Amino acid sequence: LYAATYALYRRNVRVYVQPWYRLADALRYGGRSAWGTNKSLEAPQVRAEVMGERVICLDDVRPTSGTAFDDTELGKIILDAWDRESAMLITTNVSPLTQVLAPPLASRFVQVTMTGADRRQS
Repeated sequence: LYAATYALYRRNVRVYVQPWYRLADALRYGGRSAWGTNKSLEAPQVRAEVMGERVICLDDVRPTSGTAFDDTELGKIILDAWDRESAMLITTNVSPLTQVLAPPLASRFVQVTMTGADRRQS
């Protein structure tokens, strides 16, 4: 995911990229802008920042709170990206994708399963 993001960056394509756990917290409590500034944002501003992008990459999407909050917020982002025809890439260690997303949301993605050694461990 980060290699794809870097390749787009080198072509001057703006990409919103965040690990899901950080975005989930920022959607709940507010947080810093994803654009490398120290600007603090309220939760609705974080949502607007994500939803304003044409390319969204979320890493390691998984349940983080045990509540419907994550599902609802992630669903809003996915549906908004779909409606605006924005590109959205997600990674997850959970398979099938319907264990993380409701079937109507999961159906908006093409799921690619990668197997092999976990290169993060080497």
